[in-house]
Amino acid sequence: MRVNSAPTLSTTRSPGQNYGSSANDWARIRKGIKTASIVIADLTQARPNVYLEVGYAWGHGTRVIFLARKGEDLHFNVSGHRCIYYANSVSLPQSLNNFCVDLRLREKFKL
Repeated sequence: MRVNSAPTLSTTRSPGQNYGSSANDWARIRKGIKTASIVIADLTQARPNVYLEVGYAWGHGTRVIFLARKGEDLHFNVSGHRCIYYANSVSLPQSLNNFCVDLRLREKFKL
């Protein structure tokens, strides 16, 4: 008998402005990006470390999903990519869920 297991979800958040400043932090972030199937990057407030992590993910061929608060202007290098805009932390889960449903439909029907 074959049992299908649900995919596992592991999250890493970079709290605080000094996070990632040590070699150990950056090594852990790089390892997480290299082993991830998908990276979700919140581009709100244009934090340079997030843009660096996005570039690192792209360099390793890891798919990136962009998030940003409504009204946020994205930098030129990501502005042409699809982004999930959310009003607040309460609306974010529904916005992300809608995106995932749409993504599954696009992949299923090759849209």
